[in-house]
Amino acid sequence: MRPIAAISLLLLCPCLRAGQDAKPKLYAPWVTCFDETGQHFIGPKSMKTPVLASPDQRNRAYAENEARHDSRFPESCENTATLYVSVSGAPFRPVFTQSKASPENMNAGSLGPAAWSGNSRWLFIEQAVLSYGSDCCGYDFLLYDAATQRIVQPDIFDAVQRIAGKQCDPMYAGFLGFNAKNQLIVRINYWRDFYENGVSCGPGSADWLFDPVTNKARLRTSRPERSRK
Repeated sequence: MRPIAAISLLLLCPCLRAGQDAKPKLYAPWVTCFDETGQHFIGPKSMKTPVLASPDQRNRAYAENEARHDSRFPESCENTATLYVSVSGAPFRPVFTQSKASPENMNAGSLGPAAWSGNSRWLFIEQAVLSYGSDCCGYDFLLYDAATQRIVQPDIFDAVQRIAGKQCDPMYAGFLGFNAKNQLIVRINYWRDFYENGVSCGPGSADWLFDPVTNKARLRTSRPERSRK
């Protein structure tokens, strides 16, 4: 599994334009069958994200996140998250589904489309990879490629490691938008795996530019941010 960030969840406006001092936001809304305490089962719940239209208006997309009773266990819950896309006015169709049957085998995930690139090719989708009854995992991301009408999982972490060092462990920490060259602006947190004799990529975190066509990354700024407490 790719390294992913464990950070608190916020539901925010899907409209964004990257700024030099922008703060990362989360876009994958979480739904659950339990109450706010997480102790009492209250029944199924679903949530649809806003529809995002590409700048050329050819593609539209949204995600539906559902929490339903897990019939194998009493008062238990499992989530299914589905991304829907409409091309040239055609009916919306599912293009990606995340569920307990997904390779990550997590049962409490969600999807949150965040923004289209300026050339209308790439849709950034934040992905919550969570599991009920566990503090494992956190957030990752996918891209929908309108040119091929397929989901891709860009390996920005490998691109970062090629520059910072193979033993460096980067984690996704938030999406800041696309730049004028249709590159992703992603905040990366740095950590060190002491058990694997890993090394830190740098102090705190930094914003990286990633080109989904070339799969190459570079630092957006020359000086990484230090962790804020």
